[in-house]
Amino acid sequence: MVKIIKMIEGEDRISGLPDDVVFHIFSFLSTTEAASTSALAKRWRFVFANAHNLDFDISLDPKNEILPREGASRCMVLGNQKNPFDNVVDRALKTRRGAKLNRFSLKTKQYGDPSLKHCVSRWILGALDCAVSDLNLIMNCDSELDFLLPSNMFNSKTLATLRIKNEDQFVSIGVEDFDLPMLKTLSLVRVLFRKEEIGFENLIAGCKLLEELELEQIWSCLWKYFSVASTSLKRFTFFSEQDHSVPTSVSFDTPYLIYLDYTEIHALKYPKVNLDSLVEARINLRLTTREERNIISQGYVGDNYDFGDCTALIVGIRNVVKLYLCASTLEVISFSCKDIPTFVNLTHLTIDSLSRWKSTWDSLRLLLTHCTSLDTIVFKGLSHRCVDACLCKSLEGHELSFLTNSPATVVKVLFDDKMMMYIEHVKLFLKTMPNLEHLDLYFNPSLEDEDLSEVSKELEMVTKASTECQVRLMSNVDF
Repeated sequence: MVKIIKMIEGEDRISGLPDDVVFHIFSFLSTTEAASTSALAKRWRFVFANAHNLDFDISLDPKNEILPREGASRCMVLGNQKNPFDNVVDRALKTRRGAKLNRFSLKTKQYGDPSLKHCVSRWILGALDCAVSDLNLIMNCDSELDFLLPSNMFNSKTLATLRIKNEDQFVSIGVEDFDLPMLKTLSLVRVLFRKEEIGFENLIAGCKLLEELELEQIWSCLWKYFSVASTSLKRFTFFSEQDHSVPTSVSFDTPYLIYLDYTEIHALKYPKVNLDSLVEARINLRLTTREERNIISQGYVGDNYDFGDCTALIVGIRNVVKLYLCASTLEVISFSCKDIPTFVNLTHLTIDSLSRWKSTWDSLRLLLTHCTSLDTIVFKGLSHRCVDACLCKSLEGHELSFLTNSPATVVKVLFDDKMMMYIEHVKLFLKTMPNLEHLDLYFNPSLEDEDLSEVSKELEMVTKASTECQVRLMSNVDF
C-alpha cells in the first residue's frame, strides 16, 4: 500500500529530522548559506559548522568594527559584542568535535590589533585538529605586527592543499623541519622564511608528493642561493616583482616538471637545471632598473655590470613544446647567454613586447634559427629598441635566413594602437616566409576605418613568399 503524505503550506519538515540527516544536508551548502539558518532557532545556531567546507571572511576597520561585505558570511553577526567573530569561529570548530573537515578558508584583515594573530593561530590549529585537507589563508597583516605561522601546520599528516597569502606585508615561517606527506599543492604569497634557503629546501624535501608549487614575493633574491629540488613536482610558478637585487644562484632539479612560469631578475648563475620533461614554459627574465636605465640613456650597460651566465637555464628548457618569452628575456639572453640550443620540439613561440620598457631583440634572429619544428609564432606587440642585430636590419636587406628558412605556418601579431608604425615588419613576414599559411593581425578597435583600409591595401600589394598565405585582420578583442 502506498502511503500518501499531504504537505501543509509553511510546515517545518526539517527540524524533525535526525541530527545526522540535517548535518548531511548542510554539508552541501556554502558557509554563508548554512550560517544564514542560525537565526531560525537555538538548535540551528551552530549546525552550519558541520558542513564539509568552512569559509570565513573577517573584515575589520581600524575601530575593530565589522564592515558588511558582499558575500560575507552571516555568522559574522554572532558571538560576543567585543569581537563578534571570535566566538563564531571557535564554536564552529569545537562543535565539530574533531570531525573530518575538507576545506577551511579564512580571510582576515588586521589593523593594529595584536590579538587577531593569536586568534588566527588558534583557528588554524583547530582546523588541523579536524584533519583538514585543504587550508586556505588570506591575510593582511600590519608591518609592525610580525605574524609567525604556527609550526604544527607544517607537520600535518592530512593537508593535501595549502595556500597562504598576505596581501600587504609579510607573514613568516620559522620552523626548519617539515613533514607534509600528503601535500600536493602549495602556494605561498608574501611569505618569508626565517631560515632562508635552508628552511625552503627543507620544506620542499618534506613534501614527497608535491605536484604544484606557486611562490610569489618570497624574497629569495637575498638568499645565498635558491634551489627547487623535487622528483614529484609537475607545475611550478615563481614571481618576483622586485627589480633591484640580483639573485646569486638559482637551480631547478625537477626532472618531471611539465609546466614552468618564471618571473625574476636574471641570476648570476644557474648551476643546476634539470627540466628534461618540460612541455610548456613562460620565462620573464629581467634586467635591474639601473641596468635598464643605463642602456636606455647611454646605449650600453658598462663594464661594472655582471650579467652572469643564463646559458644553463636556456639550454635546460630546450625540450619545450610551447614557449612564452617576454621581450626582456630576449635582452637578457643577448647579454648573458653564450649558446642557444636547438629547440627540436618547439611548435609554438610567443614573444611579448607589451611592457613598460622597450627591450632589444638582438637574440630573436638567432633564436628563430634554432627553432626547427616551429609552427606558430605569436607577437604580442612589435615595439622594441632597434640595435645592430635587430629584426629591423632585415628591412635594409641584411641576413634573412632566419625567416626564409622558418618552418612556421602561422604568424599572429597583436597590435596596441601603433599598427601603421610596424606595417613594414608585417610585410617582411609576407615577403620572406615560404611556409606561411595564415598571417593574423589583431588591431585595436579604436583604429580608424581609413587606416584599416590603408593597411589592407598595402598588404594586398605585397609579393608573398607563400602563395597559400591568407591575411586576416581581426579586432584584438578576439585575441
